Amino acid sequence: MISTEKYKFGSAIVLSISLLISACGSTHKNENENEQVSSEPEVQHHIVKSPNDDREYASIVLDNDLQILLVSDPDIEKSAVALSVAVGSFQEPKEFGGLAHYLEHMLFMGTKSYPEVGGYGEFVTLNGGTQNAYTELDHTNFMVAVNNEA
Repeated sequence: MISTEKYKFGSAIVLSISLLISACGSTHKNENENEQVSSEPEVQHHIVKSPNDDREYASIVLDNDLQILLVSDPDIEKSAVALSVAVGSFQEPKEFGGLAHYLEHMLFMGTKSYPEVGGYGEFVTLNGGTQNAYTELDHTNFMVAVNNEA
């Protein structure tokens, strides 16, 4: 049997969570109920940053609609890039478990610019860099850093 105090505490938690969830919901009503609302992020043309941040920022969109945020900091010794792809293990077909992780590793097997297996990794290593990648349930991340001169 649940004590009255535990019941009241549990009810308070459920009520708090319910209020939090409803507060996070959209209160905007469409004038046209059949109108579709896009879940795609809008391209941000103005970058908001701290007045204490002296780095330079630029936002560009490539021909393939990939949105890029460039950050320039002349005091940093390495140039780096990180790419997050919104595809992970959840998007794999059941009959091909591990496909997202496999494709993550394929990047390091050769590219148009570095067709030899290990060529890209060798370039990174010879230029004082590091590279890594990981696959999660809902995304895959790729990271690389090299000396600025490279």
